[in-house]
Amino acid sequence: MVKPTHKHTTLDDLARMINEGFKVTASKEDISDVRQEMKAMEDRLTTRLDHLDARVGRIEADIHELRDEIVYRHEFDDVLARVKYLEKQLGIERGVSVNRSPRYVPSPLLLQCREPAIGQTHNRASAERRDRQRA
Repeated sequence: MVKPTHKHTTLDDLARMINEGFKVTASKEDISDVRQEMKAMEDRLTTRLDHLDARVGRIEADIHELRDEIVYRHEFDDVLARVKYLEKQLGIERGVSVNRSPRYVPSPLLLQCREPAIGQTHNRASAERRDRQRA
């Protein structure tokens, strides 16, 4: 096997290699340009984040405002059941079908209510007044 011959590196060759290496490295001007670009990007991102923070603040305020006006599902179902009961007692044909969820529990007041409906009492009073006027 033949050993490869090594060429001895001279100082001139070493200087040329080092000079070639420095040609591809960034200069202080290149680094300064990159820093300026990064600063501009940081300013844009800061501005966007400030706008997003303001928007989130407005959304949070809107949600907080709406919480006072929310009707929860179980409350809504309870009111619909009460309306349906009153419509039945008053003889009203039109109504809304109540789509009860599995978690729906009717109000105990609704289940215990045995008094005459408002319309029936009103009809008796109207009939009595009508009879008195006729007499």
